[in-house]
Amino acid sequence: MTTFDELKTQWAEQDIIATPSQGHEAILKKVNFIKKKQKLTNGILTITIAILAAFFIYIAAYNQSMTAIGLALMITTLVLRIRIELRSTKKIRSLEIAAEASAYKKNVTLYYQQRKKIHFIWTPILIVVYILGFVLLLPSFKENLSPGFFLYITISFPVIMVVLSTFIFKKISFELNLLQQLKQ
Repeated sequence: MTTFDELKTQWAEQDIIATPSQGHEAILKKVNFIKKKQKLTNGILTITIAILAAFFIYIAAYNQSMTAIGLALMITTLVLRIRIELRSTKKIRSLEIAAEASAYKKNVTLYYQQRKKIHFIWTPILIVVYILGFVLLLPSFKENLSPGFFLYITISFPVIMVVLSTFIFKKISFELNLLQQLKQ
């Protein structure tokens, strides 16, 4: 048997992998879902920045260096997070939807592999800096707020952070699960 015949035989014997009937549409649906979630997240973060800025002005934080640093850390982390998400959204929008399904799937897979860096490097750093900013604000809260409201804030912040961390963990799990599905 010649080499060409061997290759021809091997080609004929290989398994034919069936393409999922709705594979491309399923990927598009999940990508659109994630785009909507990113928009919602950015909206929530923007509202939080507005609240922090209003608080900054309300308590005249610019006169107290520790308070100003704390608020600046919190606002900066939120602005950075929004920029990261906007950049990420821009990347996923730039993917060619009209491309061949396998090429699109490959690009979406690369996108989610890059998102892993955001989730495992940037997210923990930003959360720690945000918490540090909050801790720096505590003396100002105690000084400017009623004892009841100060108690409410000191108790609710850890609860909010746990809820937020759970939300972030679920979002990361969802994206990692999607990445696993794309690799199959």
